[in-house]
Amino acid sequence: MALPQVLRLYDATEGVLRNQRREDVLRDIIIGFVERFFDTIINKNVRNRFVNRSRVSVACFYVITNGHEIIDSTKIVVSLRYDSKLIKSLDMRNYDDNIVIEPAELDYVNSKAKVVIVGITPGNSQMSGSRDRLSLREIKRIYAFAGSMRPNLINMLDYIGINKLIGIKSCRSLWEQDFDEVDMTSLLKDAVYEIKSNGKKTMFNDLSKIAKSMKLQNLLENGFLKNSKMYEREVLYIGCGPGVYEVLKMLQLEGKIKGPVVGIAHPSGANAGRVKSYLGIKEPIDPSYQWCVDRAEEAKRIINQLSI
Repeated sequence: MALPQVLRLYDATEGVLRNQRREDVLRDIIIGFVERFFDTIINKNVRNRFVNRSRVSVACFYVITNGHEIIDSTKIVVSLRYDSKLIKSLDMRNYDDNIVIEPAELDYVNSKAKVVIVGITPGNSQMSGSRDRLSLREIKRIYAFAGSMRPNLINMLDYIGINKLIGIKSCRSLWEQDFDEVDMTSLLKDAVYEIKSNGKKTMFNDLSKIAKSMKLQNLLENGFLKNSKMYEREVLYIGCGPGVYEVLKMLQLEGKIKGPVVGIAHPSGANAGRVKSYLGIKEPIDPSYQWCVDRAEEAKRIINQLSI
């Protein structure tokens, strides 16, 4: 299909689906992965001149699937730049041969939780250390969101009012005496690694690839989604980072999880600048930082209206 036809098809959805935002229609059409690569593919100077980001994303999708440099049919002359390696990496092939899954022993589910904190997959800090003679509950209490990310996570949770919502002094105690108030989990409950073309094993962090892997789809269904049915009440889901937040919102929209969803900056120590923006300490310097500011304000509004 030629680009003008793609754009006309997209424009037509506004008249057919009047009660649905065009961004939602777009997300359905392109399976959600285009937005993730928007900033990578399109030149910054060009991007800043666009008013309608959605149309450009459709064009961006066209580039990814066809590998051609194009001119947008809106008559705005613009080159959509792309990297051949990126195009190759987005090939819709089966990724199962490149995926390695290692049991994380973080299977304990606190069915009485009021709040559920969700990451992508257990990282190196969660996989390290001895688990000998520890119950599954203790393993999760000790190793869930361990390492440098825990202080960042505690600060953000307190900032949006999780401590007040639960009725505790600080969310630091969620890993101590108040552990029963929370469940800490990941969309992919076990540690997932991806084997790169050079043979190097790296921690999986690209949620768009779940759609390309039967292994990961099964892990999501039989782990996170299965466990979410065990909660005795409607819980508040907290997504760590944009990718997890968007997946949780999608699952909420599809009725696969029940309860409000809020987002926080990914608490990784390498993400310190965005964490500071989330906490209102640092001015946002680009859209990814602004996302943190927006999600913090959204989270505070939602939490202020909750009573659990």
